[in-house]
Amino acid sequence: MWDPDAKIKKFRPSSRACLEVKFAPAPAPEMAVTAALEATDLERGLKRLDLSGFLPALKGVGVKKLDDITVLEDKDLVNLGMDLVQVRRLQRLAHEPDRREEMDALRATRKVLERTLPKTLPASPTGLLAMARSSKCSDHQSSRHWKEQAQGRPLRLVFIRHGESEANVNRAITKVVPDHLLHLTLNGRQQALDAGRRLKEIVGDESIRFVVSPYVRTRETLNGILQSFDKDTEVREDVQIREQEHGNLDSEHMGELHQIAQKFGPFYFRFPDGESPADCYDRASLFLESLYRSWEYNKAKNQVFVSHGMMILVVIMRLMRIPIHDFTDLEILTNAEFVVLEREPLNPKFEYSFTWQDGQERKKGGPRRKDTKVIPTPIWDGSPDAEALVSEPIRPEA
Repeated sequence: MWDPDAKIKKFRPSSRACLEVKFAPAPAPEMAVTAALEATDLERGLKRLDLSGFLPALKGVGVKKLDDITVLEDKDLVNLGMDLVQVRRLQRLAHEPDRREEMDALRATRKVLERTLPKTLPASPTGLLAMARSSKCSDHQSSRHWKEQAQGRPLRLVFIRHGESEANVNRAITKVVPDHLLHLTLNGRQQALDAGRRLKEIVGDESIRFVVSPYVRTRETLNGILQSFDKDTEVREDVQIREQEHGNLDSEHMGELHQIAQKFGPFYFRFPDGESPADCYDRASLFLESLYRSWEYNKAKNQVFVSHGMMILVVIMRLMRIPIHDFTDLEILTNAEFVVLEREPLNPKFEYSFTWQDGQERKKGGPRRKDTKVIPTPIWDGSPDAEALVSEPIRPEA
């Protein structure tokens, strides 16, 4: 095992301090702020679905907030000029859990700020959103709801794929060496050391915790990263974020199996004696459940995950609720690539910050997407008059 004098111990970082928040006075009654938030929610929702042109018509029938959509029937929305697909998309958004959580969070923010900063709330919803995003109050100032949503969550998550391994330069080795025992190449070691310097550039002297896959190549990558950090940095292993399993040893027909997977549907194809990405997605769900529980007592501002390309993708898909049908559009991470998520102190929801490939500049946004998208399988939209769809076989019938 490559270990350039790296020692791992545990420590308890000091608690975060509460930073003073100052805002220019701008009186706003409670009901007015609530109504403004709800109106903004409606406008943002319509804009997101490219349905902003229907805002005047919706207001004309009494819709003041997105929740009002739930009491309208299909025919009411069709009479406003929407087609059935637009109706379904709008109804789905009105019931969307993420949207409800966001509004609950904004209302909780308003209550916290009313209690701590009386008569200073801006009248506009835009001002309130800016206040929520820029405020630095610590958890003890928050409401009970807010504590449940945000207490203990790190402010930054960093996902790092391992450095170049033996299999990355010689895939045939996996036919004779178990996947979990593969080492980094010399180039992979340099990538790991550089990843540590890049990570240090991001987090500075802030508190940090690491979670690592127990595979040899990820542990060696972590050992390289830790050369840029104190020797008592907290680290734990988690087997749930190990690599997708392709069988105990690679099959002699692995190339053919990958071709079949593309035809079958790569997310659902399970390799013989191995896993499908869907199986990895299930593991990601279990991992995140345990992670949420660990955050109840977390004090670190940064949490770093040293894992594998496929597992990082499905963990991010699960965490950020990326639709399954988008899986084929996502690029697998390159060796030592970073995906960074961040959140504001008063908002428990993480947002994409940037990706950072080895030897390149940072790029804003989330996981990279392929230049050419896979044509999705057509899905019946519910229309009674639509033509029947016929499935196409991926192999000749017997």
